[in-house]
Order: sequence, then structure tokens, then C-alpha cells
Amino acid sequence: MLPKNYRIQKKNEISSLLQSKRRLSSTNFGLGFSSTLLPNFRLLVVVSKKISKKAVVRNLIRRRIQSVFASLKSKDRLPSGLDCSIIVRRSEIQKLDYDQLLLEITTACRRLSTKNY
Repeated sequence: MLPKNYRIQKKNEISSLLQSKRRLSSTNFGLGFSSTLLPNFRLLVVVSKKISKKAVVRNLIRRRIQSVFASLKSKDRLPSGLDCSIIVRRSEIQKLDYDQLLLEITTACRRLSTKNY
């Protein structure tokens, strides 16, 4: 799990990030982001009830995504000074194993770092 200083938890920060116009999309999730003055990368993962009615499944998806970002953080492959929101769009994401999820997220982060936002 990511440490608290790498997660977005305040309501006003969540709403401003979700209203941000800068977005990328992947096959299973959407990625919204905004730049900040903070030195570290912060993450927000949103899994709606459309994906699964069971909270256990939604929390499992959330924990898997956060673990991928934790491994990327340990390898210093996350851009600094960004707030990022991941909105899960397809229920097929729960069928992906860790390596497939890692590949999809790293390609999205690579696309994010190549764009000059």
C-alpha cells in the first residue's frame, strides 16, 4: 500500500483533480492528472459500483492498482509533482494479473511523461 503522503485524501483536492481537463485513457481505466507544487507523486483510485456491487472486489482492484504504483515508486519511475486519478472503467480489470496491470499502467505513465504538461 502507498504511504499517506502519496495518496490524495482531502475532499477539495479530490474534486479539483476529478474536474481537471487533462486526461489520458487506457483500455481499462482513465487517467486524470494535474501538476502540483508538492515534490512527490500522489494517487487517487476510483472504482465505482458499476464495476462490481461487492466492496470486496472493488477494494481488491484498488489495492492491486496501488501496489503497482508502490512498486513503480520504489523504482523511481513515477513523475514528481503530479496528482493522478485513476478511474476504473471496465470490469475486466479484475481478471488481469499483476504483470498485465503493471504493463498497462507503465505504458500510461510513459505516455504521461512524454506529454509536456
